Amino acid sequence: MKSIKIKLLGSFAVIVLLMTCISVFSFLTINSISSSLKKITDNDMNMVEAVNEMSFSVAYRAKIARDYVLFGDHQFKEKFLNESEKANELALELQSKLTKRESSDVISAAFTDALEKTQKWQDLVTDEIIPLFDSGDLEGAISLMEELCLPYSEDAINSWMNVVDVQNAATHTETAQVNDLALRNSIIIIFISIIAIIGSAIIAITNSVKLTRPIISVVKRLEEIADGDLTGRPLQTRSKDEIGRLFLAINKMSASLKRLLEKVAETTKQVAASSQQFNSSAEETVKSAELAAASLQDIAAGADSSAVSAGESVKAMTRLSAGVQLVAESAAAVSNESQNAAKHVQNGHTLVESTISQMNSIETAVASGTKQVELLGQRSSEIGQIINVIREISEQTNLLALNAAIEAARAGENGKGFAVVADEVRKLAEQSNKSAYQIAELITQIQNDTNEAVRSMSQGKQEVESGTKIINETGLSFAEILKSIGMVSNRMAEVTFSAEEMAASSEEVNETIESLASLANQTSNHTGHVAVSSEQQLATIQEISASAEGLNKLAEELANELNHFKL
Repeated sequence: MKSIKIKLLGSFAVIVLLMTCISVFSFLTINSISSSLKKITDNDMNMVEAVNEMSFSVAYRAKIARDYVLFGDHQFKEKFLNESEKANELALELQSKLTKRESSDVISAAFTDALEKTQKWQDLVTDEIIPLFDSGDLEGAISLMEELCLPYSEDAINSWMNVVDVQNAATHTETAQVNDLALRNSIIIIFISIIAIIGSAIIAITNSVKLTRPIISVVKRLEEIADGDLTGRPLQTRSKDEIGRLFLAINKMSASLKRLLEKVAETTKQVAASSQQFNSSAEETVKSAELAAASLQDIAAGADSSAVSAGESVKAMTRLSAGVQLVAESAAAVSNESQNAAKHVQNGHTLVESTISQMNSIETAVASGTKQVELLGQRSSEIGQIINVIREISEQTNLLALNAAIEAARAGENGKGFAVVADEVRKLAEQSNKSAYQIAELITQIQNDTNEAVRSMSQGKQEVESGTKIINETGLSFAEILKSIGMVSNRMAEVTFSAEEMAASSEEVNETIESLASLANQTSNHTGHVAVSSEQQLATIQEISASAEGLNKLAEELANELNHFKL
């Protein structure tokens, strides 16, 4: 049997779990996209810069070789050899990076082709042109320079530019993959968010209906009982939690109260009938006593009449005593039923207090769930700040690309390769910035979904507060019913007390009448004693008559109280 607390805590745990999944998935997605962008920015851009440096090195060394052949300054030769060593080291470094990165076959083939053409040009200058010039064959060196060196250098530069183009194409492919990944994950996040919102709304509405509907039924039933209507059908429920136990307690209380009131009504009728009979008997006894007192003047003539009257009085008092005894027994039974009903009502009141405690615990759990969702919103804001940093990096990269383009323009013909690289870097920065904007929009959507979840949980909290209010009203209704039962118990205590007094008075009257019968059979010598006994009997009967009138009045008041109830 699951309690209300476990059901509600389970529902809110599902909502918090969905929100946590959204947060974790969003965080992992952002990290993945950020890592991919960083890889493109760091590795690919460094690769492009190194390739452009190789292209620039070929152009620069070609100029140095030409200057050496034209001017014959050995400093140009030394500079050429030093630059060649640097170029060889850079080529080895590039080859190592390509091996570690496991680059595609197209990039590897383009790199190998550019490296072979560069080495071919470098060997031409080092092994043929410079030795010819050093041996004094200036014309041969110039001829090789014009016929082979320049075409070889241009071919090598073009090959390195081809490597840049291939690398840029690969970068575009990687960027497109990152964008596709971001789009797919965005769709997944939106889909999960929609499911979470719909699920949260369904859970909130379902729980509110399951809680408020039976509580409203209980309140309505208690209001009917408080108004005195006990004709309603028993409350029906299949629930086995606190609500089901509350329904059973209400049904038991209603049944016990109905039995109690029916018993009280029946006893009231018996009391009224007995009091009327008692009053009639008392009047007859008074008349008999008055007749006996009048007959004292003529003992002989009135002795037989007094004896007969005394006998009738004895019979009447016997019947009266039996009626009073029945009233006392009925009053005791009604008192027991009142105590049982009070116990059931007290049990119902205890269950209501337990339900109030459960509702307070639920309200605390709802508040905790709301704080968790608000914390999720804060995490989304932190992710948004990370996206802003990525956007700033993209904008700075764009500025650097523009500066590189300006510097390439200043370099003239030799800077064309840098211009191409700068343009590609600028495009990549713009794509990164665009992806960052898309991710920012997704974060905004997630924040909106989170806010919607907060509103849903706030609504659930309001529903719980409403349920708590209804439970408190139920407790007040139980208190009113308990108060009414207390009033009935007090009335029955008064009836029992009056019945006991009537029984005692009946015994006294019976004894007096028996004495009167005995005195009526005595001789005229006891006339004085008979007169005294007659006076005592008359006074006692008058007291009994007054008690009968009081009992009748109590019976009428109790009947008026019972008229407020519909059985």
